Amino acid sequence: MMSSTKRFWKKQWQLDAWAGLLLTALALALIGANVMLLRQNRELKQTLQIRSEPTYLSPGRSVVRLRGLDLHGSRLSFDFERGSKKTVMLVFQPECGWCQKNMGNWAALLDRTDRERFDFLAVSTSKEGVADYVDQHRRLAALPLISEPDINDRLEYRLFDTPQTIVVDEDGQVEKVWLGAMSGPMQREVESYFGISLPGITD
Repeated sequence: MMSSTKRFWKKQWQLDAWAGLLLTALALALIGANVMLLRQNRELKQTLQIRSEPTYLSPGRSVVRLRGLDLHGSRLSFDFERGSKKTVMLVFQPECGWCQKNMGNWAALLDRTDRERFDFLAVSTSKEGVADYVDQHRRLAALPLISEPDINDRLEYRLFDTPQTIVVDEDGQVEKVWLGAMSGPMQREVESYFGISLPGITD
């Protein structure tokens, strides 16, 4: 009788131990799931915040430096707060059809703009195909070029849509932003700002 009682309590203890382990595992799984949900919720909020903000830089915003890669894949940084000239950023993507149509306008900017007042920086939002693109458009080869900007800089400076033409003043403040290929009122505004004429978009 005593032996049967001992076996019963031993089995009961084993069952209780297994039940405790199972409950502990379930509790850990729930904690892990809650942590994942909180992280996803935070990332979703960040994404929604980004999407609710303008997809391009607003005049008056401050830009300090842009980091990314050069044509050879090495790290490169461009400092905007140089204090001598304004910087014109030509933001493109090698597969962007409108960038191709706008290249004549950018070529005119490079040829006709007063280089005593303006420097130029080419920015490719992707590193894929950028070397071939620069070979095709030789005027870009003479410029400092950053491809695939660091994700934090790309988010901060809204380098999503292309083409973009951005003027940053000597103190690192955004002065002008033109989003899209230059034609119509935008073309006339750009011509007035730089004091030059542009050919408009090409097919």
